[in-house]
Amino acid sequence: MRRSPLIISLIAALLYFSCTEEVCNCSDPGNLQYMVNFRGEVPFTKAPVPFKQGVVVSIFGYLHKENPLQKQSWPGTPFIAVSGSYGQFSPVAQEKLIVPGGVYDFYAISANSPDNESPVFSKGVSAPLCNGKDYLYAKHTGVIVDDDLLVPLVFNHLCATIELKITSDPPSMIHEISVVSLTPPQEGGSLVLSTGKITPATRSLDVFLPMEYVKGRAKMIILPTTDQPEIKIRIVTGEGGNSISNYKEGVIPTPNGGYSSGKRYIYMVLLTYDNIRFTGSSIEDWKHEPINNIELK
Repeated sequence: MRRSPLIISLIAALLYFSCTEEVCNCSDPGNLQYMVNFRGEVPFTKAPVPFKQGVVVSIFGYLHKENPLQKQSWPGTPFIAVSGSYGQFSPVAQEKLIVPGGVYDFYAISANSPDNESPVFSKGVSAPLCNGKDYLYAKHTGVIVDDDLLVPLVFNHLCATIELKITSDPPSMIHEISVVSLTPPQEGGSLVLSTGKITPATRSLDVFLPMEYVKGRAKMIILPTTDQPEIKIRIVTGEGGNSISNYKEGVIPTPNGGYSSGKRYIYMVLLTYDNIRFTGSSIEDWKHEPINNIELK
């Protein structure tokens, strides 16, 4: 089978290798090259967010135990790929990934979007992140490349969601809701590529931003926080949802430790003519629907 390597300098690639006393990442004596493919996996659960068709993923490669804070990623990475109709991944605009034999660490990031909205990294740290994006992350370290192989990557959510289940008294009031909004965490936190951790926000914004709202259910994806931010919600009602005639505000009870990555924070909210009351809450793991055999080809 004829292989088409990435357009990189073979000399530069070979110079990139180094040996340490702990792990030798030198190239094979025969300077053999191998094709690396990837398979994405998601945890099995009843969560409502599948890894759907058309999602773009960026995959970074490093020699094993190299610190992304100190080293550049392997030539040819980040490797940009997109998911197909059955979960298989294909390169977006480049050749397949071919590397010399050795031991590697791979990291993958996605904004769960059909566009390449994955954050840009510099020295292993991302550009500032924002609310409303479903950042996904996976890593697989210590991968021995001594033949063509398929590397599994397990993706998890890096952000959290706040979800409101709204009822009203009187019941007819629920049909008058036109906008549900909240004051989300301050943006600007960064992701450390090697750990998959986002710098948590310590305060919320001073502006209300609209949540996704459908028939008594509201949702927003937020960046993780400490236990300090006070997040407010506002429910606006109006005649048929067209003209704003009234609104009520309330402060969401902050969970101990703040809002953590990969969690769904679900609140039961009662709306009355006088106020907003929180009548219950729960915390669940935010996982994907099961999808098998997501492959990068």
